Amino acid sequence: MEFSIVIPVRNRPDALRRVLSGIRDAAPPAAPFEVLVVDNGSTDSTARVAEAFDARLLHEPVPNRCRARNLGAREALGRWVVFIDSDCVPRPDWLQKLERAIAACPPAERVGMVAGRILAAPAPSPVGQYIDHRKWIDQEKFLTPGRRYHSPFAATANLAVRREVYLELGGLDPALPYSGEDADLCWRFAEAGWRIRYAPEAEVIHEHRATLRGLWGQAWDYGNGQADLFAKWRVQWRARSWIEAHHYVWALKGLLKTPWRLALGCTPLERREPFYDFVANTALALGRARGGLRHKIWVI
Repeated sequence: MEFSIVIPVRNRPDALRRVLSGIRDAAPPAAPFEVLVVDNGSTDSTARVAEAFDARLLHEPVPNRCRARNLGAREALGRWVVFIDSDCVPRPDWLQKLERAIAACPPAERVGMVAGRILAAPAPSPVGQYIDHRKWIDQEKFLTPGRRYHSPFAATANLAVRREVYLELGGLDPALPYSGEDADLCWRFAEAGWRIRYAPEAEVIHEHRATLRGLWGQAWDYGNGQADLFAKWRVQWRARSWIEAHHYVWALKGLLKTPWRLALGCTPLERREPFYDFVANTALALGRARGGLRHKIWVI
């Protein structure tokens, strides 16, 4: 077996049906592959959807996406484990193009990961448009170094990893339940001498959050995840604190701009963008502060 597609899911039967339909209807790769669905404590019909598509169904009762993905990798038969999220739909040639990208990797490069592109689905709500506009889930941005304490990494929404190396390094860290577990994994791969190759031609379509509550929750998780990552890596980074004042500045600017943009904006996104900036940066900053308190370190 060459490829094992692993899909963690919890209480998302409709989304799972879409991703499994996309995999079923896609052009198959030349090499054999399997599909594993890891039911992460669902209480609805999610498991029955997996069975209807003849996917291998595994059960991880503790709700934790790292544990779910790790179980899928342990049970996989393929040399490469291909992670895709349940809120993604692959392009018809997605796995074929991942296969070609992997085959093109020279052995001397020690490529341990191949990351595909993550595109946004057409957003019916201004919140989804905002997340796309701000590039919250953008593989190219993640793979570009630049920000403080930000080495390149790839999101597990569209990522193939060498199973043997993944298991040898312990897989994803379940102690990072909010976010950042994919960055931590990529950095550990890099420390072990393995590289990431980007295959932008291998595309999946991601469905962004669509509500204000979802926007707040995602930003809150990002903030907590950043604090967790800093607590885990700060010795290697030789840092005692992580202070990012710009989140507070952006939140304040968004709040001050909200009234006149509501009055003068031409589209729903233009009218609401400053308010979304306020909500997102406030949630992110509070999440960072809360995570710092948990670890008794300065992350604000």
